Amino acid sequence: MSQINYNIKIIAEIAQGFEGNFDQSKLLIKAAVTSGADFVKFQMVFADELATKDYEYFKLFRSLEMDKKKWEYLTKYANELGIKLVVDVFGTNSLNTAESIGIKTIKVHGTDITNIGLLEAISTSSIENVILGVGGSFWSEISVAINIL
Repeated sequence: MSQINYNIKIIAEIAQGFEGNFDQSKLLIKAAVTSGADFVKFQMVFADELATKDYEYFKLFRSLEMDKKKWEYLTKYANELGIKLVVDVFGTNSLNTAESIGIKTIKVHGTDITNIGLLEAISTSSIENVILGVGGSFWSEISVAINIL
């Protein structure tokens, strides 16, 4: 019987749990390191990428935004602590921000699997690793997304 060696990685999922709070973000990164995770994943939120201004939760999304300098600091902070920062991107602003601050791995949220413009932008970016969320998608949608990426 042959033995299979798996290369398992653990992602500490923060999502929007940082609540747009920079100090809380640092604490959550430190907690992810303490837990032994390999990656810590946030949703890089820019309200305009998620909703129109008349949407009832637009202000909530706006409250989750952090500027590029804070994301850059968090990326360096995570690296210093020995963990890699991963972000969900929801549009070209978050993609370009992630790319410009040296994030190497991003996640495409399952709701963006048919966002052809975003997938094409990712395919021409310098991002090295893409995690593709596929929950609830049809195989035909998954296949198109994979071919673009």
